[in-house]
Amino acid sequence: MFTAQASITSILSSSRMTFWVNSLKLSVILAVIMIASGCTSINGYKQHTIAAADTFIDCGALLHEPRAGGHFLLLGAGNNVKLKQSALDVLVCAQTDSTESIYLAGPLLPVIPFFGFGGGVTPSYSEFVVINYSAGTTVNVAAEKSFEWCINPIPSDGKQYRCEKYLTGNTIEIPANSVLKLRQVFAEKAKFSVADTELEFDYKRGLYFLITG
Repeated sequence: MFTAQASITSILSSSRMTFWVNSLKLSVILAVIMIASGCTSINGYKQHTIAAADTFIDCGALLHEPRAGGHFLLLGAGNNVKLKQSALDVLVCAQTDSTESIYLAGPLLPVIPFFGFGGGVTPSYSEFVVINYSAGTTVNVAAEKSFEWCINPIPSDGKQYRCEKYLTGNTIEIPANSVLKLRQVFAEKAKFSVADTELEFDYKRGLYFLITG
């Protein structure tokens, strides 16, 4: 009788131990997955936006600039406009932004509140990228205020786009299959024309979902 009870007690004790060991292993595995998967957050950003757009495009990523993750627009205006007609195929997007605040963050899902932690930093420049995908068409870019610029071919094979030197002017022609980086001394509003199309960007706040790895 006592031997049977002792055996049952031993089995139950062994089962509990196995349960806790497996639970510990599972916790470790989940922790590793969460750490390896990176962190996420919901941030408020200010950047140059254009009223007609409702999407965000990371032009830096298109130019193979290093990225630790990505961010996706949740609320607010977009930062880009596409100009397409007959032989014309151009993408214009803003690269001006500054961290305003962090609202939520955490591994896998942003569930830890930060109550708007952080502060805005006014950038030195209003920055834009103009990518001329047109096969045989040059594109004119002009502005009332002078701007700094550099032009290079669209990078291929994973090569990173680099500006070795910025020049100054208020009008420039972008060759086919080339990229223009344009920057001006920072201003809340930025106006310039691309392929005779007037564009006006406003520096406004948006809400973004960020993933970092």
